Amino acid sequence: MTLVGAMSFIYLNVIRRLLSPALWYTIRYTRYLFARPPKVWRTFKNYDKTNFLNEIKKLPYRADPLYGAIDYTVYDLDFFFWHALSKGRDCDDFAYAWYSWAKNKRYPAKMLVVMEGNDITTSHVITIFRDSQGWNCANLWSVGSGYRTANDSLKYLMNFEFKNPNGKTFRYNNIRVSTFMA
Repeated sequence: MTLVGAMSFIYLNVIRRLLSPALWYTIRYTRYLFARPPKVWRTFKNYDKTNFLNEIKKLPYRADPLYGAIDYTVYDLDFFFWHALSKGRDCDDFAYAWYSWAKNKRYPAKMLVVMEGNDITTSHVITIFRDSQGWNCANLWSVGSGYRTANDSLKYLMNFEFKNPNGKTFRYNNIRVSTFMA
């Protein structure tokens, strides 16, 4: 494991796993103390893949502070689907929503952190899951379906251009799975 790989593993699996829930619940009970988002998750979690994707597509991307260095994953999915949410709907939040939906359907699922080679500035969080059509790769507002293996499903990411926090546009050509988040 390279130094970058070790550092990202420590950050994602130790520091972030402790810090992210603490930040979310601090924000939840300060900024959104009296907020009552609609209770939609209990309905959305039972949707089929197409209808769930349609709900996901309605949501704008909302970056976390400092390009995600201060991250708070929205663990209450009613808040995730709440249109008034001003921060905290970035790639890991979309991945968490897809992961939670897939687990509710009892599909094998994993949240993955991927990057282009060893470039940590290209880190991105996705969810892969297997349904009756094969392996799927859920990337924000889209899903690639029907892949034979979990690794094959990652090739779906090669169809998109991404932008890192520095504004550099890139494509995944040498996808590296940095770590499993769930």
